[in-house]
Amino acid sequence: IKSLPAEVTNLPNVRDQKTSRKSIIKISIGAPDLSYAELRKITDNIADSLELVDGVSEVVKDGYLDREIQIRINPNKLYQHKLSLPQIIDSIAKRNARYTVGQNHSERDEKIIVVLAKFDQAESVGDVIIKSTFQGPIVRLKDIAQIESGNVEEKSIIRVNGKKGFILRVRKQAQADVITTVDLVKEKITDLNSKYDNQLQIFYSSDMSKYVRNRLKIVTNNGMMGLLLVLIVLGAFLSFKTAFWVAVSLPVSLLGTVALLGASGETINLVSLAAMILVLGIVVDDSIIVAESIHHHKQRGEDRFESAKR
Repeated sequence: IKSLPAEVTNLPNVRDQKTSRKSIIKISIGAPDLSYAELRKITDNIADSLELVDGVSEVVKDGYLDREIQIRINPNKLYQHKLSLPQIIDSIAKRNARYTVGQNHSERDEKIIVVLAKFDQAESVGDVIIKSTFQGPIVRLKDIAQIESGNVEEKSIIRVNGKKGFILRVRKQAQADVITTVDLVKEKITDLNSKYDNQLQIFYSSDMSKYVRNRLKIVTNNGMMGLLLVLIVLGAFLSFKTAFWVAVSLPVSLLGTVALLGASGETINLVSLAAMILVLGIVVDDSIIVAESIHHHKQRGEDRFESAKR
């Protein structure tokens, strides 16, 4: 596309929005009596446990600040040692690296040799040599900067009852049933909360299963109402035998649909339930028309097989 307005600086991109990438439920986790570090550790354990639940493909953590090593340079000491920020950045980058140095040249068990020199503690960062000469002293990073462990900058504010908390977004597998998966997730959360002496405050939101449950309830209610009306109306105007066979078509159609969905690897979702609601009326109409035609020909004295054929 080359005819975009001049204000558009970034080119558009196309994303494949799969249902498995959509979260089926959001779980807010808070604990007024626990520190951020303790709650974070518990949240990690909960997320790992939820990923083992049948039907769950991924658990995304929101409000989860990654750890980082924060370096605060003292400008006065920087000037005192005649150093610049690019020098410090270059020294840290050279020390904080992961690179390969070759192979072990073994014919039977060949391996690649990797040097891991990335920082994992604030203390090790302070030992980085920034400046070293034969005449002067060795200047290390801890001599000109304050180094401490912290968290990345918070870009989204998440609070549970006014205190820092976390949100877990649970995604299901492509062929998993949303109702069953959500029930298993809630059951797992209840077990985990009891494991931590019910210290956690758990809130659920964006529960997609309630929409599917609502559609399923509509299908069930419409099926029961249609079954009752068919029995009453056809029993009053035609015969109870005809009414019975027409009424049988409703549960047979619905149960057959559910069975075929399972056999084809599909699940009961909003789309399939909407289709059931639409088709339910068509099945009833067609059944009544066929049953009334058969009853009409039988009233004229024709054979039941011929009546069905006509």
